[in-house]
Amino acid sequence: MKLRWLVILCVALSQHACNGSEAARSITVAVAANFYETASDLTEAFTQRYGVDVTLVSGSSGKLFAQITNGAPFDVFLSADEMRANKLEASGHALQGSGFVYALGRLTLWSSDPQLIENNGKAVLRSAKFKHIALANPALAPYGHAAREVLQSLGLLQTLEKHIVTAENVAQVFAMVATGNAELGFLSRAAIVSSTGRASGSRWDVPASLHGPIRQRAVLLLHGAANDGARDFCEFLQSPVALNIIRQAGYDTE
Repeated sequence: MKLRWLVILCVALSQHACNGSEAARSITVAVAANFYETASDLTEAFTQRYGVDVTLVSGSSGKLFAQITNGAPFDVFLSADEMRANKLEASGHALQGSGFVYALGRLTLWSSDPQLIENNGKAVLRSAKFKHIALANPALAPYGHAAREVLQSLGLLQTLEKHIVTAENVAQVFAMVATGNAELGFLSRAAIVSSTGRASGSRWDVPASLHGPIRQRAVLLLHGAANDGARDFCEFLQSPVALNIIRQAGYDTE
């Protein structure tokens, strides 16, 4: 009888070890919508090097933040700002001291019309000769918040308020402008750079002096703290290989 229970115990421990090993070979990363395409390129390179499968869950930083605080089983969070990542560390939802800035975002005003902007964004905005300009929700998306700061800096926020249409995130802004539902839209420069071949049109790269810095911060979440794959992913994001991919996608790095 003792031998039988010993065998059962050994089998159970073996299965537990296997399950732990499987978990370490897969991670779930919550990623801000503006960074999704770049994250896809990064995860491909990461998986080839480490053999860890990565599932990406994309959305606005605010929406993902809410899901994390409500118990969503994400291992790593790539926010489009620092505030939400820092809040997760402070609240204990992320591992203390795990945060780092993985990208510096740049804001771009884009139109699918090749003649509309011609790199003279201020003049286009001041003319107000358009029906709709799309912004990501400033309460949820840092790029939307930065866009409103630009309009405030130019003294145009009140004038253009009636033209503003709000999307949940920059991916939706891109879709609205690409389909003609808005003539103009503020989104990340990377959304245009990484969309070569389908993002024709005209654009104005907004001077950084017109809005606050967009410092995109990553954190290792408590759910992934014991997952070696999640830790490896955070280390990989800071490697020369990853930083080169991030810069090629249209972001700056520290």
